[in-house]
Amino acid sequence: MKSIANILPLVSIAFAALAFSSCSDDENLEKAINEKEIRIEAIYPSQQTRTTSTGFESGDQIGVFVVPEGAILQPFGNTVNNGRYSYDGSKWTPSRTFYWNEGKNNVYAYYPYAEKVNDTEAFLFKVFTDQSIAENYSLSDFLWAKAEGQQAGTAPVSLKFRHVMSRALVEIVKGKDFEGDLPDNMEVFLHNTVTTANVDLAAGGACKDAYASAQSIKMQKLSKDRYVAIVVPQNITTRRPLVEIVMGNISYLMEGTISFKQGYQHTITITVTENPQQAEISIGGGVGNWN
Repeated sequence: MKSIANILPLVSIAFAALAFSSCSDDENLEKAINEKEIRIEAIYPSQQTRTTSTGFESGDQIGVFVVPEGAILQPFGNTVNNGRYSYDGSKWTPSRTFYWNEGKNNVYAYYPYAEKVNDTEAFLFKVFTDQSIAENYSLSDFLWAKAEGQQAGTAPVSLKFRHVMSRALVEIVKGKDFEGDLPDNMEVFLHNTVTTANVDLAAGGACKDAYASAQSIKMQKLSKDRYVAIVVPQNITTRRPLVEIVMGNISYLMEGTISFKQGYQHTITITVTENPQQAEISIGGGVGNWN
């Protein structure tokens, strides 16, 4: 008969082995779950339109679709359907945890987030008509990103966003006979542009809604002589009132034709004179840089 003294060490070793095995299993399970969780890293376009270093600000939300490689992006039936990710200033957190399926996937993302996306080929998006309000201007700047061939792993998906809309920059120059300084309380309007777009979320393309009517946009003030607005890509081919500058009881209303291209900034220079009827307008070619 074995003594109790000989049995106790064997029991202790068995318990130690069981505990070690349990810890190891827990670690492996946690690692497997982490690899299955979909994490993202959103990169703002290099053409900055916001003041922060990353461009994205705390409280921003984006929509994310995850589609098996080779499948077509649909409003529903994807691996992830319009998943909401929110930014806290340092990281993106999903509204709930999303997981990878087997194999490779394509990831699509857009900003700003919309609760409902009923059509991924012609998603209806509207820019604000009063972009003098900073938040309205920011929420008019539709961004899109795509990352192909993504699969389960610990690294986040890198989503490089680009601008889908166009941007109008109005620069105001004083003519030779214009005396004094430009007033601080000027208002600048962009007229006769359609403010509703149809966006293809699979390709990142956009065009004006053929059934929407033209509107006027109140522009965002950058400085005393520079104003900007986010514009739906479109062609204005017939001469009509395009830019209006209001200085107190004086209004400069300028006509022009222009092609607002997707992802481009278009500079419109207005030379103001003492006589509003003698003011001049010059429309430059678009450049793919919003700085």
